[in-house]
Amino acid sequence: MQCIRPDMGRDHTGALFGSTNMLFRRRFECFKIQYEHQDFNSYETLVRTRCTDGKLDCIDFDGLQCLVYVAGFQGAEFADYRTRLLRKLDQSEELSIKDLTAEYQLIKSFKEDARMLENEAVVTSAVNYIRGQEEEAQIQA
Repeated sequence: MQCIRPDMGRDHTGALFGSTNMLFRRRFECFKIQYEHQDFNSYETLVRTRCTDGKLDCIDFDGLQCLVYVAGFQGAEFADYRTRLLRKLDQSEELSIKDLTAEYQLIKSFKEDARMLENEAVVTSAVNYIRGQEEEAQIQA
């Protein structure tokens, strides 16, 4: 078991425990920080800590656009899209907003195809039911 000594830096203790939140969440939380009438030094420390934890120093313009893009999918109807786009963001740091849009369109296409297959099964069942009734009517006649 490793002991935490006072001389260990923040990076080392962070490596031991790490953050359980995804990078996206840590970055998004930075933009939600609000000044709540604490002393300015405490507020500065909070901002610096959260921004360091969110690795905002490593984010480029494309990364910032991706962050805003995914955060914009609000509401229950976008839950699946958000989840998949967040997974995509978490798996690759070299994404652009075009990559996320292509992924969104792919997900949407899969959902539409699945809905079509679902509707096709209903139509096929209805046609088979009607055919069965017609055959019964012919047998009885």
